[in-house]
Order: sequence, then structure tokens, then C-alpha cells
Amino acid sequence: MNKNYLWSKIFVERLKHLGVRYVCISPGSRNTPLVYAFAKCNSIKKYVIIDERTSGFFALGLADKTNTPVCIITTSGTAVVELYPAIVEAYKRRIPLIICTADRPPKLQNCGANQTIKQENIFINHIRAYYNAGLPEINDVRIEHLLNITDMALYKASQEDSGPVHINFPFEKPLEPKINDIVISDDEKKRYLKLSRTVNRQTINKQNKNIGSDNLLKKLKQTPRGLIIVGCYTDKNDFKLIAQLSEKFNYPILADGLSGYRFGRHSKKNAIINYGGYINLEEFQTKFDAEIILQFGYTPTSKQLLEYYKNSKACKILINEFGDLYDPSKTTNEIIKCKTKYFCEIIINNQTIYKLKQNNSDWLSQWKFIDKKAENIKIGINKKFKNLNEINLISELFQSIHEKTNLMISNSLPPRDIDYFTDISHKNINVFSNRGASGIDGIVSTALGIASNTKNKTILIVGDLSFYYDINALYIAKKYSIPLVIILINNQGGGIFEMLPTQNYEDVFDEYFKVKHNINYEILAKGFGCKFYNVKGTKDFQNKLKLPLVKEEISILQIKTNSKKSADIRKNILAETRKEIKRYLIENQN
Repeated sequence: MNKNYLWSKIFVERLKHLGVRYVCISPGSRNTPLVYAFAKCNSIKKYVIIDERTSGFFALGLADKTNTPVCIITTSGTAVVELYPAIVEAYKRRIPLIICTADRPPKLQNCGANQTIKQENIFINHIRAYYNAGLPEINDVRIEHLLNITDMALYKASQEDSGPVHINFPFEKPLEPKINDIVISDDEKKRYLKLSRTVNRQTINKQNKNIGSDNLLKKLKQTPRGLIIVGCYTDKNDFKLIAQLSEKFNYPILADGLSGYRFGRHSKKNAIINYGGYINLEEFQTKFDAEIILQFGYTPTSKQLLEYYKNSKACKILINEFGDLYDPSKTTNEIIKCKTKYFCEIIINNQTIYKLKQNNSDWLSQWKFIDKKAENIKIGINKKFKNLNEINLISELFQSIHEKTNLMISNSLPPRDIDYFTDISHKNINVFSNRGASGIDGIVSTALGIASNTKNKTILIVGDLSFYYDINALYIAKKYSIPLVIILINNQGGGIFEMLPTQNYEDVFDEYFKVKHNINYEILAKGFGCKFYNVKGTKDFQNKLKLPLVKEEISILQIKTNSKKSADIRKNILAETRKEIKRYLIENQN
């Protein structure tokens, strides 16, 4: 039989034994043994995706939704490099991906062989581990090596240091499974395959539960002016515990729009959501600087909150499972390597809290009072605009969205608008985003990966450039009948630059930054077999949003907006909020 195929089959059997359920495959020649082995494995669901970049982001969305490692298979050469953007995002967000790249054998390296590049640890800066499988050899020692690196890769990716891992597979010809190049008995073959189903020797990662709780409790009891920040990618299963922690200490919760904390039936009575309009005011920071800040999850979206955090004299503590520094200012005092669940349970269940708790309800009520003032200003200005725009479509969306919907937020302006203009809701909504590296590539592919493994509807809100950048992903939706509703905000180019100082340089702005494109998305979308709707107003948006939600198809709702007018509305709301809150703080200095 062909040793490349048996080698690959043993590897795939091991993955199946370890619980891998999904693989994304891009066709090629050098990866034939791996592709054939996966094709013959009925226990692992296959997605065949032509474009490797799309495949990488689709796998990212699938792994994020299922919280399980997803395999990616590519051939050699530049196909490997196409995966890099998705790997970077997975690395930053600790999404478990098993990157399996086929390669030429060592003898074909550095000699002009076709489709051959230096793949040895090519992703070194953005992976959790790298393994070279080596050329296939069918003997006990080499198969033990293959099984060991497979075990280590899965363990590293999903437990010890969660994120993407890379396994490079060099293969010599012949690659086709039915071309014999070794002689092996059926008994030997069965024995080798049985080895791949033996008990995994890796031990389960023990969660660090030692958080120095006695010292931390002492610190908390002595600091009534505390804050809790819930950043991106905080586990929604921990929201109830975070709410309980807040209520024990009367600490306001600054809930990032992308964290998902604002949605669901857990207690949100201490949630502060309009902080982007005032939190970095000098007058506010002077009066409302915290003494202690507890941050869960990833770096917050709001640059105003990041500025407040940087300038704060508080004792700043980050809590996350792997002890990552999610603080661009590098002013954090302590990082506690612990799951949010364990941290909250240890603090909440400590009986001494009830005796030591400070009466700081005034601190919390003042935060809530100012946040309410900011919200009223926002609502008042929004009411002046009857036509659908980039700001009020956010509130319209959340009024119409269904319970348990998966909502994927693109990068650029949408995450900022979601963070600033999304209100509290009791609807249980699952929020997703690619805020690890915040690129605009692979957004549609990621959304399709999410939508491929859910019974609930998935909605993507995306700008026109991000959509254009990943439009070929629509092919996957058609091929696998993946239902997705895409809200396409078409403001003719890079609308975010209207919010930056760049927009003042009129001589170069339109041509080099805004970059108007005049693309007819309707024609392109219909070429992929998608339903396409041009939204004409608020009621039309609500009606059309409800229409596709009951159909198993991909639907695109295009909303054409004016980026300059939208930027003016944002600036107006921010300016009025800052002006009013500043006036209030000056008048009530005592």
C-alpha cells in the first residue's frame, strides 16, 4: 500500500479519537494523502473550500462557535501563506486551529523545485506550537512520533496554551493512495491503526485556582470606589457571576458592546453603557477615578475607556485564563491567571465579604445617574433623524432581531457603533467579532463558519469594503446551503476615515483614503445565487429583516448611507454629550 496514505490515515484516526469533528480542506496535489484520509473518515465533517484564505476564516468562525479545535488542510507553496491572516486572528483570540500543511521533501528545498517555499515554522510569530511530522516511515518508532505530535498539538491548541498550532507534513511521490510503494500485511496495518485509538497520554490542564484570595479580599474591602470592565470575548456563561460580584461590592460594570454582556436575562442593573461619551473627560476622571479596576476578557473597544484606564491611579487587575496582558497602556498592576468563573466564585462565596462590605452605594448611583444623562442626550439627538442612517439602524436592528440570534460584527465602524449606540436588552443574543487583529479580511467567511453549526439564525453586519474584500466566500454559502443574513452598509468606501483627522486633507482624502468604488453589489451577489434587497427606509428595513429570517438562504440587505453625514451625527452626539456632562460636573463639583 501507499505509505503516505497509511501515515495520513493514522493521523486522521488519532484526531477522530481525540474528538476533532470538523476539517476545512483546500484542494491540491501535495496534500493528496491527507485529503484522501479525511475523505474516507465519516466521523469528521468536511468542508471543501477552494480559497485557502476563506478556508482559514471559515474554520475560525466554526471553531469559535463550537469551542472545539478545527483542522485546516492545504497543499504546499503560496497556499500555505494564504492562511496567515486567519492564523493571526486565531492567535490573538486563542481560537484552537490545527493547521496541517503539505510540503515537498527536504531534498527539493532550495533548488528551484516548483511550488516549494520555506514552510518550516513559517507562522512562528503567531502560533502556539509547531511540529514537523517528517517524511512518512511505517515502523513503531516513527508512528509513535506521529501520534505524540498529534497528541501534543491537540493538547496545546485546546488546553495548555489555546490557539493555532501548525503541523507540517512533507510527502514524497507517489501521493495517490492506491499506488503501492511499501509491502505491509493486513495484521500490521490493523495494529498501526489500533495504536491511533489508544488512550491519550496527555494530562488535562489543571486550572489555577490560587488567586491570592485573602489579599485580594482585603484589597476589595478597603476600596469602595471600584469598577468592573467586561471586555470582548468574556464567556457569556460567566455573566451571572459577574453581576453577582458587582452587586456584592456595588461596583459599576462597564460593559463593552461586543462582550455580549448587554444582552440576556442575567442582571444588568449595574451596567454602564454610554461611557464613551464622557469617561475620558478631565473633569470626570478627577471626580470619578476608581481605586480598583477589575477587567475580564479582551481589550475594550472604546478608545475613551482605554484613555480613562491609562490615566487612572487605580489598582488595575486583569483576570483571564491564560494570564494575557490585555492592556495597551501597560499600566496594569496585576494579572490573575484564572478563569472568570473560578475567580468570581472564590470571591462571592467567601463568607467574610458580608462582614467587610463597604457601603458605597452612592458611588454606584452617581455613575448610573451620569450614564442616564448621556443616554438621554443620545436618544434626543437620534430622534431628530427620521431617515435610516448608520447610527439609528443599530437600534432598529436590535428591536427586530430574534432571540438566540448569532450576530457577527464586522470591523472598522460597526464595532464602534455597536459599542456606543447599543442599549440594554433582555434578548439572548450571541455576539461574535474578529477583534483580535481587527482586520477587514475574512469577515463573511467567519460569519459563514459560525452559521454552519447552529440551528439559530446568523446575521452579519458589515461595511462595503469588508464585504468586497471577502465576497468570494458567498460561494461556500451556496455550496453548503448555509443560511446567513447580511446587512450591508454601503457608504461607498472607507467611511471610518471620515472620523479621523485624515478627512481634513481634501486634496488626497477621496482618492487615497475614502477610495470610492461604485461597485454594483446586486449583480455580484446574484451571481452567487444570493437574494438581494435594496433597503429604502426604516420600515422597509424592519420588514425586509423579518422576511429572510424565516428562509434557509443567504440574503443581503443593502443600506446605502452617506458617510460624511453619518460622521457628523456621531461627532454631534459625542460633542453634545461631553458638553452637557462637563457642565453638570462643573456645577456639581462638591
